[in-house]
Amino acid sequence: MKNSVLAVIALLSTSLFAQDVPELYSAPVKKVQVGEIEMAYKVFEKGSPLLMIAGYGSPLESWDPYVVSALSKEFTVIVFDNRGIGRSTTSNATPSIELFAKDAADLVRTIGFEKVSVMGWSMGGYIAQEFALNYPELTGKLILLSTSCGGSESIPPSDEAISMLQNMGDPEVLLKVLFLTDWTLAHLEVAARFTGSSSQEESGDQRGISDQYTAAGSWSGTFERLKSIESDTIIITGTDDIIVPAKNSLILAEAIEGSWLVRLNNGGHGAIYQFPEKIAGLLIAFLK
Repeated sequence: MKNSVLAVIALLSTSLFAQDVPELYSAPVKKVQVGEIEMAYKVFEKGSPLLMIAGYGSPLESWDPYVVSALSKEFTVIVFDNRGIGRSTTSNATPSIELFAKDAADLVRTIGFEKVSVMGWSMGGYIAQEFALNYPELTGKLILLSTSCGGSESIPPSDEAISMLQNMGDPEVLLKVLFLTDWTLAHLEVAARFTGSSSQEESGDQRGISDQYTAAGSWSGTFERLKSIESDTIIITGTDDIIVPAKNSLILAEAIEGSWLVRLNNGGHGAIYQFPEKIAGLLIAFLK
């Protein structure tokens, strides 16, 4: 199965969250040639720049709209479609996490920013780590959300969680992957956002998703290089994330000198949807 939790989130967020903060969806899409590909992006200009790198299979609209809105009141927020996803094209280059990081760095340079803070969510966190390691001159602060260092040193999901990922078209399974059952029952208004759509199509271009699947599977990770990260870093995890177990955050925090570690109690892989106000507040405090 080629789709993932984030691919489904992207689809549902576009249709269900748009009514909350329409500017994320109604703002014009800009496109620019970056090497061999054309990249689609949106910019909400306010202050110092923040580049937000979406997760597996997710177009730029997959971000929680409240978080984007709150951040855009304080910072210049740049959201974009990774290659082969949404409105960004792709090429015949061998897909890799390093290539996706290069795309992001080239985008930053092309649209005229000298340095950006970088936020990566899930697989976007893989890309953000490679960005910070390979392009330190472009990197301000670093935000790693619901992610790991990858490679053999990271802690994989359980067999049960992997089995769940193979049935993501079932809304009940999706909710179990994203959130604790007790939390879901206590927050039915959030659960409704993920069960109110009848469409189960994957978001993004199938080749782009397949390329990301290949890239994530072949990524050797950053464990041996994490000590080289000099950017101020915050690591945010849900204590009950079954896709990227919370212990992965400790590996990152111990290796990145001086990093902040925030563990959100009862948070799942969908912590950004569970606690958008809290996460936005944390990020604004950290970035300021």
